[in-house]
Amino acid sequence: MARPKKEIDWNVVEKQMEAGLTAKQIAHGKIHITHFYKRFKEEFGCDYANYAHESYECGDGILKFTQYMKAIAGKTKELEKLCDVRLGQNSVKQEKPPNDDFLAIKHENMILKAELAKIKEILDADKS
Repeated sequence: MARPKKEIDWNVVEKQMEAGLTAKQIAHGKIHITHFYKRFKEEFGCDYANYAHESYECGDGILKFTQYMKAIAGKTKELEKLCDVRLGQNSVKQEKPPNDDFLAIKHENMILKAELAKIKEILDADKS
């Protein structure tokens, strides 16, 4: 006599797939993975791997849409993030450090001092 099948909420499974969970992560502790694959195929008529990839892309779309709706509703953090990602405006925020020019001049000055010291050393060696 076989045990009764465990109940699977396929709506929850679909949401988990949209979130990017693997079959092992979904089935873990609830049902054996081979039984999960078999029952999945019975329910959806295709293999988990084929369906999961499309569900994950659907999840990305839902996230983008939700972020977009929050951005146009006036959520400034969401709007800034969307502008950074979609419009490439994060590059505008990258500014040079304020003392960058000073450090470049200081570095050049150190190089010139070292060269001058070598020249003086050579001249002193020629005089003696």
